[in-house]
Amino acid sequence: MATDTQTDNLADRGSRLEGAYEHLATKADWAELKADMMRWTAALALVVIGAVGAIEVLFRLLGG
Repeated sequence: MATDTQTDNLADRGSRLEGAYEHLATKADWAELKADMMRWTAALALVVIGAVGAIEVLFRLLGG
C-alpha cells in the first residue's frame, strides 16, 4: 500500500510530466503558427506585388 508521501511524490511527478508535455505542445503549436505566418506573409506579398502590377498596367493604359 502506498504511503501519503509516495502518493504525493507520484502526484508531483505526474504534474511535472503534464507540465513538460504542455510546454512541448506549446512549442510545437508556436512553431506551426510561425510557419503559417511565414506562408501568409509570402502569399500577401505576392498579392501586393500583383496589385501593384495591375495598377501600373491601368495607369499605362489610361495615361497613355
